[in-house]
Amino acid sequence: MQDFKSYATGEIMTEPFWTLKLADCINFAILLVTIAAIVYGPIKAVEITRRKDLERDAESRKRQILATLMRTRKMTVHPDHVSALNQVQLEFFNHPTVIDAYRGYIANLSQTVPPPGNDLHNFLTRRNDRFFDLLHAIAVASGVALDRHELDRLAYVPIGWQTDQDELRAFRAAVLAVLQGQKPLFIAPATLQQTQIQQEAPNPYPPPPQ
Repeated sequence: MQDFKSYATGEIMTEPFWTLKLADCINFAILLVTIAAIVYGPIKAVEITRRKDLERDAESRKRQILATLMRTRKMTVHPDHVSALNQVQLEFFNHPTVIDAYRGYIANLSQTVPPPGNDLHNFLTRRNDRFFDLLHAIAVASGVALDRHELDRLAYVPIGWQTDQDELRAFRAAVLAVLQGQKPLFIAPATLQQTQIQQEAPNPYPPPPQ
């Protein structure tokens, strides 16, 4: 009856301006979500990509340290070995097993080496074991499956390399001792037989033709 009377009297029934229907609310929510996706979506995608790149770089550096220590595991005084060893604390800071093994190995390196004998043999055995414990922990943290006992057994370094390093170290020590005045430089005179051999040596260049 109210609607009929309104039409009969010529009155127009209007709704308030700020009245929102359910459909309007849904459309408005969709609009807000769309704007947020347009603005925030690319930013979030860049952040995710950047985070993945950083994680990939970190894994690459860990693999590089592992590869260097594997390559120089029998040459512990090699510069590459020492450089890689000094990066372990930085690159594996969130791996407690690696850090504990690293601290144990560095503590052993800081100890005084005993004189030759059984004590020296036992000392070097402990140092070797701690290094390979560290190497195995680094391999596990890097996602590489390596057998702990084969790390030492399958390592190979030619004997000639070690001999060359020992001779070079001894030569440098002897030269430094002479230059620093700790040892004299001995000069032995040539023997009579050596002099005769030098005099009787044939001339490699024949005389010109007459």
